[in-house]
Amino acid sequence: ASSAEQFYVSAGRGEKALHLYTDDKEALRAAVTRVEQARSAAEVWQASQRQRQAEQQARRKAWWQRQRRGWAAALRQQAARKLREIAEAVQRRPESRGRGHA
Repeated sequence: ASSAEQFYVSAGRGEKALHLYTDDKEALRAAVTRVEQARSAAEVWQASQRQRQAEQQARRKAWWQRQRRGWAAALRQQAARKLREIAEAVQRRPESRGRGHA
């Protein structure tokens, strides 16, 4: 049962007795004491649209985060490659050998 109303409808269908089984008594108690206000079809649709938009926004945000991580990794690789090229060029220079500085 997801609400007090649903619980009473389900319980009212029994003709002679009601046997109730649960693995979480507190969760059941919380569910059947929760009162839900009836919503129109338009309200349900609007809520589903808000949920859908929130999910789309979360997917877009995750995509952009992945893109930024990829760009950052590419920039780091490019910088490391450039540093290696500079270090190799400095080592090849004849005037830089034997001195303490470049």
